[in-house]
Formats: sequence, C-alpha cells, structure tokens
Amino acid sequence: MVITLIESYSFGKITVDGKTYTSDVIIYLDKVEDGWWRRKGHLLEKEDLKDVVLCEPEVLIVGTGAHGLMKIADEVKQFLESKGIELVAEETE
Repeated sequence: MVITLIESYSFGKITVDGKTYTSDVIIYLDKVEDGWWRRKGHLLEKEDLKDVVLCEPEVLIVGTGAHGLMKIADEVKQFLESKGIELVAEETE
C-alpha cells in the first residue's frame, strides 16, 4: 500500500506527492484522481462518490473548499453511514 502525501494547498491548487493540481481531486491511498467534477457543483451527492465507495474506505475525508462552500447532501451522510464509512467534512486548509 502506498500512502499519498498532501504537501500544500492554496485556493485553486493542491500539491500531492510532488504534483500540483488545479482542479478538484479525489485522493486515494495509492493514487490521485484529478479533474473530479460533481454533478451539481457545490453540492456533493451520492452519485459523485460511487467510485470512492467501491474502495470500501473506513473513513472519507471531504474538504468543503477554502470557504466551505461545498455542501454535503443528507442522503450522502445516510448512505455512507449505511455502508459503515465514517464521514469527516471540514473546510479545506
């Protein structure tokens, strides 16, 4: 298992394992998926996480953006709980 390292973050960019991304990303233990886009922009829905849930994580950490603008639909919270996945959501710092 390879664990990725978040090196830095500022509004509009994040550096992970020496590579800088300027789009939203999903960070897995062994890879980074860049260009991630949610169906409804600043609302995270269950469909946006289908690939993440397939990995069966114990914990899902969601950065809600520099100003906390991204909201998490109640259905997402309930869905993750039903799968036994702990959700941690915080403003991205």
